[in-house]
Amino acid sequence: MTDEPNQPSPMVSDLIPCPSCAHQISVDAVSCPQCGRDNTWRHPLLVQVIAHLETLDRVTLYEGRGHTLRLWVTDQNTRQKIGTFLVAVSVVFLILGMFIPSLLGLSVLLMTVGGAMTAFGLSFQNHHELNIDLRTPNRIVGVHDAEFWADVIGIVRRGDGPHSTG
Repeated sequence: MTDEPNQPSPMVSDLIPCPSCAHQISVDAVSCPQCGRDNTWRHPLLVQVIAHLETLDRVTLYEGRGHTLRLWVTDQNTRQKIGTFLVAVSVVFLILGMFIPSLLGLSVLLMTVGGAMTAFGLSFQNHHELNIDLRTPNRIVGVHDAEFWADVIGIVRRGDGPHSTG
């Protein structure tokens, strides 16, 4: 997940020795072609981004190696949480309504209110995604909700060029 101790910061085209067998591999390789060990090297700037994410209250999922990193967060606002809960309860009442007919009306009401709440939230969840590729001039190759990722984009853009060591 992090760099090997005292390992240099290679450029895009550089090779690094595999920590297991010392075979030269690309910094962006998935694994060593000789011994099969996973390549865990990440650019120091991406290591800095991951360290920043670990200080936040939100849970950010990520994947990547070498010079690339994909980040994503799925969350709900309060309206979406309540709407999702009401829709789930309405399904329970719908099932119970097969045995207790008076619950069918309540099920329809809850489904209508819950559906309206989630519809005004535009979905049951919000999805935020950011794709970073330090080999490109812009570094940010894809972003969904730039305002949400402003802190991370700031870290990436403050680096010293495409091969900065952070």
